[in-house]
Amino acid sequence: MVIEGVYSVFVCLLIGLVLSTKIELCYGGISSDYVRNYNSNGDMLLNSDVFQVPTGYN
Repeated sequence: MVIEGVYSVFVCLLIGLVLSTKIELCYGGISSDYVRNYNSNGDMLLNSDVFQVPTGYN
């Protein structure tokens, strides 16, 4: 009974250790100094003509 509890704690710790090492290996860091200007977004408006329903049978 107690051995099963210790085993499950050991497995959880082992999984946590493996995942924590993988997170460090996947760290991308900063690739450039570019920061997009907040006011100059080129978003498409929802009432744009590309979002209109096409004519004919759909």
